Amino acid sequence: MALYGACPVEVDLCLPQGQTFSQSFRWKQDGAVVDLSGYVGRAMFRSTYEAPTVALSLTTANGGVSISALGGLITLSASAASMSAITAGRYVYDMELESSTGIVKRLVEGVAQVTRETTR
Repeated sequence: MALYGACPVEVDLCLPQGQTFSQSFRWKQDGAVVDLSGYVGRAMFRSTYEAPTVALSLTTANGGVSISALGGLITLSASAASMSAITAGRYVYDMELESSTGIVKRLVEGVAQVTRETTR
């Protein structure tokens, strides 16, 4: 999925409990892939915008956000075990990238529906 423009792109997600999660995005500006060299990423999932508890935190540091610098590709991922630990329900999330100079860009935001797992 390509990301354009100044405002975050709204992308709603379905996250089945117990299933490995992976979603990729490609950042483009004016039709050209953005060089993501030196960027780090983070995404947080919460039950509400104000909720103090983070249901799922994905970062480049914990391996939940991977960045292909020259390809402009950002991938969010979580293991099946991590997904099993999340209570089924509706969550809000966003994903930000931070450049090596400290500039933060929120690229994606939306609702994530975690559906209940039967097979365990």
